[in-house]
Amino acid sequence: MKKTLYLMRHGQTLFNARKKIQGWCDAPLTELGIKQAKIAGKYFKDNNIVFDHAYSSTSERCCDTLEIITDMPTFAQMKDQEQLQNLYDRFFERIRRLVKPGGYVFLYTSEISLVRKNLRLQEGYLSLEEHYEVPRGKNMFYFFIIKVK
Repeated sequence: MKKTLYLMRHGQTLFNARKKIQGWCDAPLTELGIKQAKIAGKYFKDNNIVFDHAYSSTSERCCDTLEIITDMPTFAQMKDQEQLQNLYDRFFERIRRLVKPGGYVFLYTSEISLVRKNLRLQEGYLSLEEHYEVPRGKNMFYFFIIKVK
C-alpha cells in the first residue's frame, strides 16, 4: 500500500513578519499566515487528499496551522485529561505496528506522567534509553528516546 508523507512549515507569524528569530518563543499567525494555511488546506481538499494522521509540534503557530489545514482537533485543544490519555494510549499502541524491533521513537512532550505510565505498561516491549528536561518559559517539556525491543 502506497503512503505519502507531507511535510510543511507553519504559516507566517508575527515574528516572521518583523524578521525576528523566534526559536522556541511562540508568536501567533498573522493574517497572511492564516491565509497561507487556508490555501494549503484548499489544495489538499481540491486534490481529494485526506489525511490518516496529522502531527505538529505543540507550538501555537504549528497547532493553528495544522488545525486550519486539516480541520482536525490538535493536541493543544485537548484540555480533557481523558482525551489526552486516550491519545497517548493510541500512540504507544501504534508503535508496535509502525516501528520494527531495534528501532527508536523520539518523543517531545509536556505530558511526562502519560509517557511514564505507557512505558511501565509496555516495559517488556519498550525501553527508555534517554530523556532530557527542556525548560520552555514557565513550562517544562521532556524529550524521550525510546527503543523498541
